[in-house]
Amino acid sequence: MAAAQPAFVPPAGVAGQAVYVARGFSAVTRLRARRGPLPVHRHGGNGRVYVRTWLPAGGDRVPAAVILAHHGGFGHGGLLAGLAVWLTRPDAPVPLAVVTLDAMSHGRSERLDGRFGYYESMDDLTANVRRVADAVVRREWPTAPLFVLAESAGATVLLSMAPRLRTMAGMLAAFEALWGALERVDVPLLVLHGDEDGRVELDKSEALVRRAAAADKRLDVLPGARHMLLLDRPEVTRDVMARIEAWVGERV
Repeated sequence: MAAAQPAFVPPAGVAGQAVYVARGFSAVTRLRARRGPLPVHRHGGNGRVYVRTWLPAGGDRVPAAVILAHHGGFGHGGLLAGLAVWLTRPDAPVPLAVVTLDAMSHGRSERLDGRFGYYESMDDLTANVRRVADAVVRREWPTAPLFVLAESAGATVLLSMAPRLRTMAGMLAAFEALWGALERVDVPLLVLHGDEDGRVELDKSEALVRRAAAADKRLDVLPGARHMLLLDRPEVTRDVMARIEAWVGERV
C-alpha cells in the first residue's frame, strides 16, 4: 500500500513545526515561530496550555491581522502547522500572524487529572482561548484585527464564544445550546464544508449560515472534500488554505 501524501509540504528551507520549550518564548526558525506554555484557566488550578505562534516570514513585516486557530477533538495545534506555514510564507499577499493552542488535556498542554482529552466543562476550553487571546494576541498585537479559525469540534468551542453562551456541561450540551442560539452568532462568518464529510451533515452548516445574524456570512461546499479539510488530500487542503487566505485578506 502506498504511503499517504502529507496535506502540505513546506517550501524548501522553511521550518513549519514549533517544538516545545520549558518556559517562555523563543524565536529560532526561519518562520520566527514562537512557542511555549502559558498558565491556563482550570478552576483555579495551575495547568498550562501550549501555544505556537508563527510570524510573517521574509523581513520584518508587521502583521495586518492575526489568526487564532483551534484544532479538532483529540488533536493538537501542531496539526495546523501546514496552514500556519502557508499563511506566513514570504510571498503571502497579506502579512499574517498565526497562533495555535493545544486545548486542555490535548497535545502538550497539561492534562487535567492526568487524562488525555479530559475537561470538566466547555468553560475550561473557552476560557483558555480567551486567555491565549489576551496573553499572546492582544499583548503582541493590540491593534491588529483578530480572526478565529477551527476544525471539527474546535468550531463548537469558538462558536460557543461568539454568542456568549455559557455551557457548564460537556460537548454534547454545547452542541445543543449552540443549536438553539445560532441567531446570536453575529460575527463575519466563513463556513467550509466538504461534500463527502461523513461526520457532520451539510444541512447543519447550511442552517448555521442561514440562521446566523451576521450580515457578512458565506458557505462554501467543497467537492470531494471530507471532514478534516486541513488534513485532506493535498489538492483539497491547498484549495481550503487559499480560500481562507483570500477571505481574510478581503477583510483587513
